Amino acid sequence: MINSNKQLWIWGPIDGRPIYISYFMIAIARYLPRYYRYRWSEVLFYFIKDKMTFISENQNLRAAGERHFKSWILNDMGFKKVKADYQKTLNQLKDFQLKISEKFLSSLNDKDFTQAYSKWQDLYLKFWGVGLVPELANLGGEEILKEALSKNINKQKEFISALEKLSAPENLSFYQEEELDLLKLKKYQGTKEFDKLMKNHSQKYFWIRNSYFEQKDLKPNYFKKILSGIKQVQSKIKEIENLPKKRMADKKSVIKKYQLNKRTIKIAKRLSYSIWWQDARKKEIFIANYYINLFLKEIAKRKRISFFDLRFYWPTELIKLLKTNKKISAEEITKRKKFVLIHYYKDHLIYKSGQKEKKLIKPFLIKKLDKDSANMTGMVVSTGCGKVHGRVRILLTPRNVSKMKLGEILVAPMTSPEFIMAMKKSAAIITDEGGITSHAAIISRELGIPCLVGTKIATKVLKDGDLVEVNANHGMVKILKK
Repeated sequence: MINSNKQLWIWGPIDGRPIYISYFMIAIARYLPRYYRYRWSEVLFYFIKDKMTFISENQNLRAAGERHFKSWILNDMGFKKVKADYQKTLNQLKDFQLKISEKFLSSLNDKDFTQAYSKWQDLYLKFWGVGLVPELANLGGEEILKEALSKNINKQKEFISALEKLSAPENLSFYQEEELDLLKLKKYQGTKEFDKLMKNHSQKYFWIRNSYFEQKDLKPNYFKKILSGIKQVQSKIKEIENLPKKRMADKKSVIKKYQLNKRTIKIAKRLSYSIWWQDARKKEIFIANYYINLFLKEIAKRKRISFFDLRFYWPTELIKLLKTNKKISAEEITKRKKFVLIHYYKDHLIYKSGQKEKKLIKPFLIKKLDKDSANMTGMVVSTGCGKVHGRVRILLTPRNVSKMKLGEILVAPMTSPEFIMAMKKSAAIITDEGGITSHAAIISRELGIPCLVGTKIATKVLKDGDLVEVNANHGMVKILKK
């Protein structure tokens, strides 16, 4: 069992339902070691009501990540193979999903429907199998790049800045691509083509607000409302379009200033790509979540089971339900809604549910805090303007993003795509968990605002309305006024 007294790598707590993340855990146990040799370190993944948390021992996970990064990202042959594998599995998944619709699934007899779900599940698990490569590799690549840079840069502020610039993705994220496409439609407002163009946009990006918690099929009016509130369109278009060039120029400047050797440059370039790849993969996951919902809704009708309850089934249990009509008892579903634990160790997955099993993770829920401390530290993943002052806004769930006000300091356990609207309003971001490859790191760089991650205690020590100073030059948060 994972030792709670050791340094832990924690992802969460964040909103989620078991079905949307279950394929990830199956792929960790079966597909990653089968096809890509190295195992993920031991994992405790638990759900307390609608919050999910993923825990590993940091040292073991980083070590696995370093092996992965060297074999599949840094090694040229491995890099070529894994990219080709990913594109092949992604194309197969996308081709199959093109056939799936609510009407198509409802037209199938029970046997054909079961075959359709089984086929989709197999393709999706293969996608996850190769899609895990950059995620695990990035955890090791981060440490490898830090070690390489430390040989050239001694000053903390310069080290932070160089690390941020070298690891920044060179390509636009899918959020930036959507924003850019939307901004370019502004000039068509009031024309005959506008409604058709907005319909096309919604068909292309209907999934953009999906998550591991809920799925939203966005319609044209949603995007029209956002577009109507945007000003200075041309400057925003130019800013986004110029971002890749700016990042490349920043990297060249760092390389020249510190006379980095070829190995360090290669490490940085491959890590930068892998960070972008991990984020780009989310697009396909959020689209796949839409299809999960289509299958669940059809299963709910055929088996007369609540759609909400089906989101607490495991994929293998859905197959059994379809083939043998074996249902999960109402008592078990009730237990799962309160607590679920998934324990992964050496290719084995063990599932436990109910409040009695919650005692197994009790050591990980107890944190000793110095709530009287006026300062805290974190890892700088985006320097932005360096230092900002602002009022704190604690968001423990993205369902409260509407509470965020322009210019506030966003404080969260970690961020995820559902936080994007709040992040765009924030003057700076502080999280309990995360690293240079985290969602908060990627988005804060895109927004050009300061971001500190891995504070461990921000959401416990800070309160809504606290006036704080975020110093991204030195990785410090100072409470100015409670």
